[in-house]
This record gives sequence, structure tokens and C-alpha cells, in this order.
Amino acid sequence: ALLPEPEASETYDMAVIGSGMAGCAAALEAASAGARVIVIEKASQSRMGGNSLLAGGGFARPVDDSEAAKQGYVEDYETVCLGRGNSRIFELMARNVADDIAWLESHGVKFNEPSPWPPMRVVMSVAAPGMFAGMPSFFRHMRTRIPELGGTIVFDTKARQRILDDRGAVSGVRAARAGGLIDYKAKSVVIAAGGYAGNTQMLEAYSDP
Repeated sequence: ALLPEPEASETYDMAVIGSGMAGCAAALEAASAGARVIVIEKASQSRMGGNSLLAGGGFARPVDDSEAAKQGYVEDYETVCLGRGNSRIFELMARNVADDIAWLESHGVKFNEPSPWPPMRVVMSVAAPGMFAGMPSFFRHMRTRIPELGGTIVFDTKARQRILDDRGAVSGVRAARAGGLIDYKAKSVVIAAGGYAGNTQMLEAYSDP
């Protein structure tokens, strides 16, 4: 059922639903380009990051910049995923992950020195200060870095409905917060509300019953 139109509304260039890795990356990129961005997170501030908050914080990269190293990276991911992964995505990761890590470092994210990760043919850059401790530190940094770039983050606010304009294009997000409903009107909306971790059927099919 459609929610009633609220009296409260705010206007931005971009609205991002979700404060995990994907949502933060979108917000950082847009805010760096001068866009007015709002990140909408249903959880409390201490839970910013969602499933990414619980991740180990290891970012695998090819052992060097050679084509052979990138091919080995892709092949090892295909093996680990038992042939059910998306090789096109693995190829993009192999080509871009070093630059992506450098981009995060340019925003103040700290990584430990890359180290081998046998038996895979990769080196692992772990978010500082270390495995499983780095991601909470990462999101504490994002809570300050995104606002430094002019972005806004709202917590305890659940996106409930896309707003459509007269042409049927998405023009914002209707969200629920403690004070009631609010419209975040935006020229573009990024849905980064999480992966399959909340989908029981997919977990049983691809991870473990």
C-alpha cells in the first residue's frame, strides 16, 4: 500500500539507501564531485555498515600488475566459488581493485601492508588495524568523512517507498523515522540496501543451510 504524503521533505542531488561499502562508495564519489548527498540508514549509528561492518576487512588484489597475475586472481575466485561466480565481475575486480584501494586511502582509510594469502594467488590488504577490527574503524571514519565532503547521514530512518515524478521516473525516497514520514527528494537514487545475507533461500542455495 502506498504511504501517505508527509509534510516534511528535504531536497538533495542524490539519495543513497544503505550505509555499507557500496553506499559509502557511492556517497563518497558523488560528494567529491560536488553533489549534495544524503545516506539513509535504517539501523542506529553504532550499526552503520550493515553486513560490511561484520566483514573481515580483507581486500584481495592480484600479486602484481601483470596480466598473468590478474588471470590467476580470476581463476582462483572461480575455483573458490565452485564455478558459480560471475567471472566478468572477477575480471573487473582484478583490473580495478588496486586503484580502488588507493582511492579509499585518498579518503583517509588506512590499510595494513599487503601480505600473501595462500593458497590463493593474491595479496591481501586488510583494513587497519587488522582483520575484523578494521571494518568498525572504517565506518567510524566514514561517519566523519562523508559529512566533511558536505554529505548527510541519517540513522534510524528506514526507506519505505520510491517517489515517482509525473513521468514515472524515480525522484526520491519516502522514509520512516521516529518523527514520522519524510520525503528525501533527489535527482537520483542509489539503492545499496544490502546483499543476500537477509535472504534465507539464497543463503541455503549458495552458502549453507
